[in-house]
Amino acid sequence: PYTASGAGGQQEGNFPWGWAEWNPRYRDNLREEQNRLGFTSVTPGKLAAGFAGSSDLFQDDGRKPCDSVNSMVEHDGPTLHDLYTTDNSDRRAWDQGGDQSLQRQAARDGFAFPLLSIGTPMFCGGDEFLRSTDGNDNPYNIDNDSNYLKWSLIQTNKHHYTFAKRLLAFRQAHPALRPAEFFDGKDHNGNGLKDIAWYRDDGNEADGAYMDAQDRHFLAYRIDGTELGDSAPSIFVGYNGWQDPVDITLPAATGGHAWFRVADTGAWMENSDNCREPGREDPLTAADYKLDRRSVLLLIEK
Repeated sequence: PYTASGAGGQQEGNFPWGWAEWNPRYRDNLREEQNRLGFTSVTPGKLAAGFAGSSDLFQDDGRKPCDSVNSMVEHDGPTLHDLYTTDNSDRRAWDQGGDQSLQRQAARDGFAFPLLSIGTPMFCGGDEFLRSTDGNDNPYNIDNDSNYLKWSLIQTNKHHYTFAKRLLAFRQAHPALRPAEFFDGKDHNGNGLKDIAWYRDDGNEADGAYMDAQDRHFLAYRIDGTELGDSAPSIFVGYNGWQDPVDITLPAATGGHAWFRVADTGAWMENSDNCREPGREDPLTAADYKLDRRSVLLLIEK
């Protein structure tokens, strides 16, 4: 169901056990970090709470990570395409300065966020091939082509469609992204890794001061796949919400393994392939990585 509303406004997390909820706090924090940087500040800690399943909303009444329904767009409001190609401050939408390559990059980010977050991802039909309603936030009562699914967009936006399919398949293949219980930041199997750890751009773990800093716009997390029977010993996700590239230091791979790049949403990689197929991931030989502005990095250990 949708989050309870009424007296007192939105009531995130107030449904009882047995109910899943749309998570507008997740959506709004990410939209603001993407599209309203410089106008509002979203701390790394707020992003981390959403990426990890919003235990602060759902755990206290016995609910599970799957009860957080994570989305960037819904049936009302802009489509994923329009969120990054139109200006609408009420919807936290922005056209990326009119730069079409950055618009496509932002859409890849927006598609990746729910799939790389703990919880239940939700999309609207057509997000996978960048459907548009020409900026109309509520076209449900319009019976014309502005509200139809244009299947020809699968070919027009083939690169995004391929990216979406591959990232969906990645989530399905990796149970570490679908834990039955919330992470607690502890090592449960004695391999030296926490079930989830949060990192700064310098490769050190993020402390409370970093998580609460309003001027920090990089956040990474590493999930220990061995605790969840994953084929990848670790999964690493980094997000640079800043307007400039950032040089990040990767945490050390575990013994006998190395980091491989699965996806980088950056516009610089669009001419090749923003998401690799299984078995064709790019090996990384250096401990440092330049992550482009406003882009997402996905790595696995092999």
